[in-house]
Amino acid sequence: MAREKYVTKDGFSIEVAEAFTYNSEGLSCLVIQSNEDRDIHLSEIKNCDDFTQGGPELVFEFRGWIYSMLQTDNQHVYVAHSGKTLRYGPHANPQVALSVDADITKLCASARGVWIVGLRGYVAHFNGTTLSEYPIPNGAHVYLVSEAPDGSVFACGDGGGLYRLNSGQWNKIDLSIGADIFRIIAQAADRVWMVGSNGLCALLDGAELRVFSPPDDRNYRAIAEYKGRMFVGAGHLGLDVIDELNVVSFKENVYSYYLYSDDEYLVSTGFNQICRFDGNQWLGTEFR
Repeated sequence: MAREKYVTKDGFSIEVAEAFTYNSEGLSCLVIQSNEDRDIHLSEIKNCDDFTQGGPELVFEFRGWIYSMLQTDNQHVYVAHSGKTLRYGPHANPQVALSVDADITKLCASARGVWIVGLRGYVAHFNGTTLSEYPIPNGAHVYLVSEAPDGSVFACGDGGGLYRLNSGQWNKIDLSIGADIFRIIAQAADRVWMVGSNGLCALLDGAELRVFSPPDDRNYRAIAEYKGRMFVGAGHLGLDVIDELNVVSFKENVYSYYLYSDDEYLVSTGFNQICRFDGNQWLGTEFR
């Protein structure tokens, strides 16, 4: 399903991708601007120190695609651009760290470095010095890698694909579901949350798969835990939350293609919008 995009008067589409808390009260985000007719693509990293005083401003610009950004601490980011190149450094000046023989689609958090996901089942881990590759069997498509606090590592993909990394090899877990799994949160070796196409929202708890009933017409592409509750992103349809048995609408007028959370805030982005929730109030801005 194609994503809705905001188009400027100059014909550029704008999409806010990943976002993170920055300097306690601020935000850092990746913004993509494209004009397909003129074959122009601009990727921007934008920061602000205090989101209550104004929206993020440009600190780094790249002429081309930045496919994913991951903030590792308050002062450093990994960015994947031009398909195969990984950069690392301060938000305003990330330097080339390495190139891989795969088209990178997503960068994922790790306790030591970064997980790299690419096309045709490419998965690798970079610890800052060494790249270790762990390809998914048969080149199956994967969307995300999630590393649990206990060190367990899972990946998710098309057609109910959920994989666990054991001794350097991926083992597929039989879930008996056909939906594509777009995002997961691995909380432990025996506990994984997952969301995906056709309203998939489920928890693998040991050997039991608990499936939660969603509202109509949902495709979930984001999930984040915030203040003990599990929030799921329904894109242009807003933000939902999981209760004991069902998934219910939480906030309709936010775009939630990407979600990020920490102890203080839940951040939701998509389209040309970035919004932050502190548990009581929402604060947002739009890029135009």
